[in-house]
Amino acid sequence: MDKKTPLLRSMEALNKQALRILHLFGNDDVKCVRTSVGAEQEYFLIDKEMYDKRPDLRFTGRTLFGAKAPPAVVSMFLGDELNAVLEAIENNTPYEGVTKTQMKLGVDVLPRFNRDTTDRNRTSPFAFTGNKFEFRMLGSSNSIACANIMLENYCKTVLIEANTMVDMAKTEIAPAVEAYTVDLAKAVMAKKAVDIGLACTYESALVKKLSTLTDRIAIKTEELENSLVELHRAEDIISEANMIRDVVLVRMSELRLACDEAETITAKKYWPFPTYGDLLFSVR
Repeated sequence: MDKKTPLLRSMEALNKQALRILHLFGNDDVKCVRTSVGAEQEYFLIDKEMYDKRPDLRFTGRTLFGAKAPPAVVSMFLGDELNAVLEAIENNTPYEGVTKTQMKLGVDVLPRFNRDTTDRNRTSPFAFTGNKFEFRMLGSSNSIACANIMLENYCKTVLIEANTMVDMAKTEIAPAVEAYTVDLAKAVMAKKAVDIGLACTYESALVKKLSTLTDRIAIKTEELENSLVELHRAEDIISEANMIRDVVLVRMSELRLACDEAETITAKKYWPFPTYGDLLFSVR
């Protein structure tokens, strides 16, 4: 009942508000609007070898670092049918309905069927599919019957993610950036040993930028680590959640920005784990 009750309350609220809207449009014959729940979640597959090289994926189930991430593709397309209804309302004109047309597949052995005028785009968070709306985009780790993540579990999850970020930044990212910086500095020295007049502008500028980023990563890592120590002193779960929202998540974001920037200018052979490009386009 702990999981079922919030769902039943949500269904009742949807029924009440949907009836209110229908009655506003003069449709008084409808007495009940029914909702249903079906599991539909999408997943990205990545190569197991790449997965094993990403501590964040192994420990937290998601990526905590990574430059040039794929865009969060969300479509707000309503479909031709519902779009026509809304345009009629906006323009104060009668709704004439959408003419059904047959799909022309060019294959005679397949049955003829009408083209779907609703939203069949799987990236829509709130799709109209003919005679119903579909609420989508629930997180892959969430229960469809209990969308509310318990506050205590949320705090524990963020704590694991933050500690993972600290570990990755201290033991893998910062050393990798530093190693690349040192090799670049050696390259500058080797070139100038051949010809003192060589400017080595590219290498020198990159060494300075990488050195600055390494310092920034170290500072942001320490700040995040200190905030995690403070987190243990929270008096209750509400105080802990507030501190996570106001401090920990902010510092996690700041550390990620520094590391992601370093990834974009660090030679690939030095970077300690697979990039987004490796993860998305390496499945064999």
